[in-house]
Amino acid sequence: MCGKDKVTFYCENELIAGTLNDVLLSQEKQMDFEAVVMVDSQLSGQICMGYNGGECADESVILRPPYRIGNIIDKAHYGLRKVGEGRIFVWQGLSLNPLERRLEVDSKDIELTDKEVELMIALIAAAGKPIVRHELLEKVWGYGEGIETHTLETHIYRLRQKLEIDPSEPKILVTVGEGYALQSS
Repeated sequence: MCGKDKVTFYCENELIAGTLNDVLLSQEKQMDFEAVVMVDSQLSGQICMGYNGGECADESVILRPPYRIGNIIDKAHYGLRKVGEGRIFVWQGLSLNPLERRLEVDSKDIELTDKEVELMIALIAAAGKPIVRHELLEKVWGYGEGIETHTLETHIYRLRQKLEIDPSEPKILVTVGEGYALQSS
């Protein structure tokens, strides 16, 4: 997976499209996807979402008024997760199947929790580059900066127990500065 996922918002008219575009731009820091707003005059008062280049179709998420920006962003994230569940994420010797919650490492099949899957998707998407702690907390748990929690460290510890030959000396899921990264083998 390279770059950001894309959500296309289809709106009934230019006024709704312009307003939605302005609001989405103001919320850009909270979104881990690229937003594109388009006009589709066949929609009557609705906002329809297409994912990663997909058109507004029967299986798309459709929103009806009143529109709330938090709800729109949540629905966009939900739709991207559903689209992403069908993908297999591969990086170096790792193969992640989010739908089955399975990670294969060196022919070893590992069962993951939902949050471990989300954490691994973020780390695989970074392709070996470190992701700082607060970014992982935001991407996986939706926490804002400055939150004091040991949730991330607990999940990293559990993932290392599953991934590493010697979890006390990690070779795959490594600490880099104030963040974490997947190490190439």
